[in-house]
Amino acid sequence: MINTIELPCDREGLTQQDRHKLWCSRGEFLASLGNYAESLVSFDWALAIQPEDYMTWLKRGGVLTHLARYTEALVSFERSTTIQPNDQTALLCQGMVLHHLGRYQQAYRCYEQVLNNQEPSSFSRLIQILKKWVYLPKLRK
Repeated sequence: MINTIELPCDREGLTQQDRHKLWCSRGEFLASLGNYAESLVSFDWALAIQPEDYMTWLKRGGVLTHLARYTEALVSFERSTTIQPNDQTALLCQGMVLHHLGRYQQAYRCYEQVLNNQEPSSFSRLIQILKKWVYLPKLRK
């Protein structure tokens, strides 16, 4: 079991930055194995060390999304975009979680923000297609 293993981040002589990176790496590894509950614990430890790291908030939101804990995921994505307002991935993830919560108008606004903040690309074309065929019909209901 993972909790019985001595973690490198528990060793003496590591800087806070090193500990943060190790907790994040552990979280990413556990998430890649599908162990989202333990991954979440690792990201929480990383955020206890560096609470202003937008990328860790983003990864935490992704893990919570996999756990279908959409309200908590939204809080993480919102925190990520508060720290890094124009991060396209965080805005897109925030929109997807809002969609899962049935908050289609707000999801649509997130997608609009993503489209307005970047150059035309296949990524933005994908969002346009999603808006046109998936989200707009739900907004009209």
